[in-house]
Amino acid sequence: MMQTAAALRHAQRILVITGAGLSADSGLPTYRGVGGLYNGKTDDGLPIEMALSGPMLRRDPELCWKYIAELGKACLGGEPNVAHYAIAQLAAHQTRVLGADPERRRLSPRRWQPAGTPDRNSRAALATVLPILWR
Repeated sequence: MMQTAAALRHAQRILVITGAGLSADSGLPTYRGVGGLYNGKTDDGLPIEMALSGPMLRRDPELCWKYIAELGKACLGGEPNVAHYAIAQLAAHQTRVLGADPERRRLSPRRWQPAGTPDRNSRAALATVLPILWR
């Protein structure tokens, strides 16, 4: 642990890669697994990947946006947890921190960024639904 702390202290750039488990601790549902939003097919009988695809957006935008809205509703009320704050504290003390997490898009970066953390220190590479749509 001491070696890790020393390496982080001296690093010029840090990439933090997280996943659904981090946001699950914030009360946000995961997409798959126990209690997942899409363990099977959507109410319309489609895999979620198909419902949110670019071809579906072009063919049936109403159906596509129905599931985008459903994802948004499922994410209301999520609050940052201790891990989010730890990452934000790391960003406050390092020159460059990049966070890559397909789930953190559901928590506003402003909400997990503690007061006094300069924006220039923390950049989030947040996946959004839109890149999925344009495949």
